[in-house]
Amino acid sequence: MKIKTILTPVACALLMSFSAHAANADNYKNVINRTGAPQYMKDYDYDDHQRFNPFFDLGAWHGHLLPDGPNTMGGFPGVALLTEEYINFMASNFDRLTVWQDGKKVDFTLEAYSIPGALVSSCHLQFAMVTKVDIERCTGRNDSALRHAAHITTGNQNHQR
Repeated sequence: MKIKTILTPVACALLMSFSAHAANADNYKNVINRTGAPQYMKDYDYDDHQRFNPFFDLGAWHGHLLPDGPNTMGGFPGVALLTEEYINFMASNFDRLTVWQDGKKVDFTLEAYSIPGALVSSCHLQFAMVTKVDIERCTGRNDSALRHAAHITTGNQNHQR
């Protein structure tokens, strides 16, 4: 059959393009600025446009932003809702990771970036042990945003009080 011989190369080309897309996602880090911390329900710029570009994926009705500095580190600020044709922000943050040790707040460094299909926010901190915390990764799947948190210990450190 002629149809089968034509469709086989087309199917192979499609499968190869899907795997190539996933491998190239890191090449497009931060192409769109997705950082910010909205302060108002409708946070517009000087020209009455949205000041921020929240991440919405695969038909989700709510989106998120990446932290824009030390005050928003530890979470995804700007929970945005699509209400008809408008974007409304619920809060600058719903939740944020804060680590305390011996009554003092532990500082951490942040690596946050967007790639096609995901927001990635990783916090690295040091206290009593060497630790990496991959706070959250938002990816769109089936009309909702998934949030994932993982704690990864990378080794022990001698700690004296």
